[in-house]
Amino acid sequence: MNKQIRSMMNVNNVTIVSEATAPTSQSFPNKKLFALAGLVLGFLISYVYVLLRDVTDTAS
Repeated sequence: MNKQIRSMMNVNNVTIVSEATAPTSQSFPNKKLFALAGLVLGFLISYVYVLLRDVTDTAS
């Protein structure tokens, strides 16, 4: 395997420290955190929108 990597990279000072391993759990994206952030931002944006519509309403 080292010979394959060295021949592909064509570099003499390549050192393999350890073999790669696949992670057992997903690290990114954190779906719960993104869903919560989307919910909070959605409420905040809708609140500001409704507030601005109410403040700038000129109809009697």
